[in-house]
This record gives sequence, structure tokens and C-alpha cells, in this order.
Amino acid sequence: MGIEALLVVSYCVIGFVLSFYWFKRDYEEEYERADENDEPIERGMVGLLLLGFIAFWPFVLIKNLIKHKTL
Repeated sequence: MGIEALLVVSYCVIGFVLSFYWFKRDYEEEYERADENDEPIERGMVGLLLLGFIAFWPFVLIKNLIKHKTL
């Protein structure tokens, strides 16, 4: 395994961990409330949101650090 593969795997692992952290922190309460109240939930959009966080985690991280001074 070359250095490129190691960098790609580490990028994806960091993005995976941060995406679930951000989802739990910012969106899980609203998602659970909507699910309990039988409101329509777009489960595919939740998946796309998580994929977006995985792909663009550096931008979200920088935004959070500048705006909120936290992860």
C-alpha cells in the first residue's frame, strides 16, 4: 500500500468520524423528533448529508473553527 492509498483511507476515516459527530451534535434530535411524530423523513437525504460531510469535512471543520471556535 502506497502513501497515496494511506492518505485517502485516513481522509475517509477522519471524514466518517467527524460526519457522525456533527450529525449527532446538530441533527439527531430533530431527526428523532420528526421520526417519532410520523413526519415525512427523507432518509436518502440524510445519507447524502453524511456523504457530503465525509467528502467536504475540511471545509466544514474550518467553518466551525472560524464561526463557532469549536469542532
